[in-house]
Amino acid sequence: PTVTDTTPPAVGFISTFNKCYTQSSWANIQPVLSIATDPSGVNSVTYKLTNNMLNRSSEFAALYNGSQWVYNFSTLSLDSVGGLNYRYNLQVKARDMAGNESSYSNPVTFDYNASCIPPFSETSGGGVNSNQ
Repeated sequence: PTVTDTTPPAVGFISTFNKCYTQSSWANIQPVLSIATDPSGVNSVTYKLTNNMLNRSSEFAALYNGSQWVYNFSTLSLDSVGGLNYRYNLQVKARDMAGNESSYSNPVTFDYNASCIPPFSETSGGGVNSNQ
């Protein structure tokens, strides 16, 4: 008997992310890595970058390097989804060989600003104080 795959692939990020990027640090961001697994094999992985304030998003197909799915975001201008001084979400989803598609992952959130000076710092006692 033939077993039909009806389960979407599991997918998630391997890369770690900063909470804030400037134009220069974005230009040097390491390629984003994710892993996707499924018994029938993984056909494709897609990243979705969303500007939270402008509600604009773009999707990008990842390339498979033999063990991980990769996209080099350093070549992407964030101007296409909003530019500087906005907060962004990055998510990933996968499609398996049987055509099942996962939902987008929980988002990784980061800011893209002219500078990355945090407005607040936490004291050892847990209080929050302004740096400004």
